[in-house]
Amino acid sequence: MVAALHNKKLFFWLIALVVCACSKLAPASAPQKPISAADCVRIMRVYRAQVRLSPAGTEVAYVVKVPNIEKNKNEFEVYVKAVSLAGTRSNGHLLYRSDNPIDGLRWTRDAAKLVFLEQRAGTADIVSLDPRSRHREVVAGAEGLSSFSVDAEGRTFIYSSEVNTHAKARRRQAEVYGFPVIFGQGVEPAEAERSSSVLFLVKRHANGSLVSSRLSLRGSGDRVPITLRNVEALSLSPDGRFLTFDFQSTRFPEAWKTNPYTIFIEKEAAEPTTLVIADLKRRTVRVAFDAPSAGFGLPTVWADDSRAFSVVALSKIRSASEDDDRNSGFHQGIQFAHYTHLFSVDVKSLDVSLVMPQPTNWYQNDTLFWHRASERMLIQKTPESYGWFVPKEGVWHQQSESHLPFGPTELRAGVFVAQLNASSDGRKVVGVLENVNTPPELFVHDLRSAKTRVLTDLNPHLRKRELGKIEDFEWMDDLGFRNTGYLIKPVGFNEGKLYPLVIMVKGWGNFFLADTHYQTAFPPQPLAAAGFLVLMANVLPLDKIPGGYTGKMGEGYQFIAMVKAAVRDLSSRGLLDPTRVGLIGFSSTSWQTDFMITHSDFPFAAVSSADSGIYNYAFYWLLNSKQSMDDYEEELGGPPYGDTLANTLRFTPAFNAQNVSVPLLMEYTSFPGDLTGNMEFFVALKRQGKPAEMFSYPTGEHDLDLPSQRLASLERNVDWFRFWMQGVEVSPPKYDSQQFVRWNELKHARESQISH
Repeated sequence: MVAALHNKKLFFWLIALVVCACSKLAPASAPQKPISAADCVRIMRVYRAQVRLSPAGTEVAYVVKVPNIEKNKNEFEVYVKAVSLAGTRSNGHLLYRSDNPIDGLRWTRDAAKLVFLEQRAGTADIVSLDPRSRHREVVAGAEGLSSFSVDAEGRTFIYSSEVNTHAKARRRQAEVYGFPVIFGQGVEPAEAERSSSVLFLVKRHANGSLVSSRLSLRGSGDRVPITLRNVEALSLSPDGRFLTFDFQSTRFPEAWKTNPYTIFIEKEAAEPTTLVIADLKRRTVRVAFDAPSAGFGLPTVWADDSRAFSVVALSKIRSASEDDDRNSGFHQGIQFAHYTHLFSVDVKSLDVSLVMPQPTNWYQNDTLFWHRASERMLIQKTPESYGWFVPKEGVWHQQSESHLPFGPTELRAGVFVAQLNASSDGRKVVGVLENVNTPPELFVHDLRSAKTRVLTDLNPHLRKRELGKIEDFEWMDDLGFRNTGYLIKPVGFNEGKLYPLVIMVKGWGNFFLADTHYQTAFPPQPLAAAGFLVLMANVLPLDKIPGGYTGKMGEGYQFIAMVKAAVRDLSSRGLLDPTRVGLIGFSSTSWQTDFMITHSDFPFAAVSSADSGIYNYAFYWLLNSKQSMDDYEEELGGPPYGDTLANTLRFTPAFNAQNVSVPLLMEYTSFPGDLTGNMEFFVALKRQGKPAEMFSYPTGEHDLDLPSQRLASLERNVDWFRFWMQGVEVSPPKYDSQQFVRWNELKHARESQISH
């Protein structure tokens, strides 16, 4: 559980480093009525960026996630659509529907089959689907199957499975006899052996039969098979001869230990992975790219002739490129996202050449098309352009460029670390069109003529919804930081009228702003529909937080300065009523929200804070996690004992709950430690008579995923701010008929306290 918490927390910290500038498209047709929370939940999105153009470029296959409110489940659908620059918008043919997530979609070379992974709880199947007959074949299935790949012909499959044969026996022993709790190593029985990964090779014979065998690999020149752990990012060469993948080694090279990135992730209780290449004919494996975590858990992209692959990585250890990065300022590991590059690697020699520095997103491989290793490569150069790059004597140069007519689009897949959401045959690109004003659709772009059109109609219900107008917004705070975000004006905005304002803080990217891609607590457009001015403020990246404060408390004080300056700026423009300002934080910005309402005198009218609980006293010891303890000490300047106990008393929200005067809505999920961690703050508030309301989603994911939970969170937040800032009570939800009864009790108690 502790490891899961660390990895998830690290993931969200890494994502927080990337905040994109965005531009917008106007809605396609005249709106009719304001958007609702249910409209937001029903939005269909391409799942995990799965857009795959057929080898001939005539069809595109894609996977969408369809939230079904009526059945309270998410459905996953595979579509195939003809690709043309003419014709009407349509979603194409629905080939396959599943209640289980679908991942890893790809075509075989002759477009005879689509192959993907269908995931279930703890198990998964590799599925081969005939797009003409719709015949479904299970190629392989296994418990713990987490990654797979297939060659271009659909004849060689490979997958990895995590196994831990002694885990259940050890758990039973612990239950019978007890177990030692080791300081800093969690609250569950320690594993004597870590789980290991097993590779399986599946071959399709000429008669169509499938034969599976376990794949054993040895180090080059070594007769001893290597032990694999946490294998991911399997990527077979098109000819099926070579395989690249990431795994965690029992020990990584000594030269990596001084790398700033290695130091950073070890501090976060994570381990760097190693990218290797296996020769499946010789059953040997060697390091493919000598840099920590090369590929960042995503598959490499192969040239069609199988002679080279491309990878996004930090520069190779002890290379000229690494020297250049150090000279450019790469000294602290938290800066790593600014120093990843796109490289090409020759299969035989493993010689590396730099294709393009700093990809559009630090972890995404921007290679869209690469026919031969010695020829040009098509790259997503920016969020709005594609470039052809050609190699000459080991150096890559840009040859030409093609631009999208509608400006930048979001290239990521929500909170997932996923491959690029576009695909190409070298003549055209099919990708996902999405920005803050435009819901997800597929588009086709001709690289020569630059002609572009929208292909799909995934969210027709949104054409009948009126959205608040969005504009870019920048402001300076009193600490000298330039802050950025989006300002959403209320539906039916009237110049000169003063509106209530709700500020939402996170890293927003260029995703469609109805709810948000975090899917918890944030309802920007429903609030705009209810007459609120909404500011979507981008949190300051972690490598930019100010120094000069105890520990890393500069991020808390900059958060306060950012919010105050935004309100001052918008007030001076005659847009808002400064007595009606609200704030929403989620995850990392939840604790910053809690910090602000306990450490500033800003007169908020209402606040919502969801799923954090960090940096209260219980966070230090609750999970018996050395990483959590180290994180706490780094943030607050020391442990909650001895000489630095005063820091805990001074900075933690729970020990300063007496300063809270604002009504606070708290929402917590099953994310490890959060509910129990922030129960400390909730109890401190309630014991002192503060107006706080807490909700728990005991089966909820950190980013709420079940339609009923998403809908409840959105509606609850809208109701909360309308109640406290507009004096409006709508009909209570059927699942919580006493909602406004409780809130009125909070209101009367608060008024009674104020009057005394």
